[in-house]
Amino acid sequence: APQRVAWRLKDSRVERLTWSGTDAAPREEPVATAVLSPVAALAFRFLDPKSLEWRPSWSLPGNDEGLPAAVEMTLTLASGEKIVRLVDLPPP
Repeated sequence: APQRVAWRLKDSRVERLTWSGTDAAPREEPVATAVLSPVAALAFRFLDPKSLEWRPSWSLPGNDEGLPAAVEMTLTLASGEKIVRLVDLPPP
């Protein structure tokens, strides 16, 4: 089943946030699970399929913008090493 998921950097660790459903109530607190530490920075950017330009954020679900063409994650470890992952998304 679809699930709402988010990622955040908190107290030098990457956390995966999950909610009970995709349209969870605004006041519902997510469940946080630590997945990696120590981390200095976590950044995402999104490739616009129309302009082919990278954007620092993407709109909320339910709008007419659709999905980005790709998502890039850059993780900077506390040691200074960078890990970059690029996920190519299928066209609509």
